[in-house]
Amino acid sequence: MTNTDVESKYYLKTVHAEIDLFDRKLAHLLKFDVFEDDAARDAAARKINLKRTPLVETAKNLAKKGVEFKDSELPRSMRAATDPMAVPVEAPAAELTWH
Repeated sequence: MTNTDVESKYYLKTVHAEIDLFDRKLAHLLKFDVFEDDAARDAAARKINLKRTPLVETAKNLAKKGVEFKDSELPRSMRAATDPMAVPVEAPAAELTWH
């Protein structure tokens, strides 16, 4: 891949779709999945967040570089709080602290 391939609006659209997928997986895990204890749930959520975080950084960097995108293609977790379609992603308390 060349640098122009990575910095295209189509690549950013794909990154946004992947972030939205991980958001849905995390929401499902926190709401419906059954675990033996909170530590197991936190570990599973941490695993999803470890995959999601680099994608969010990539999307933010591409947007800063001026790669165009439609607001409707943004993952719900990355939309402005005033947007009625925005959905906050809730992470377990253990996720909020990085060591």
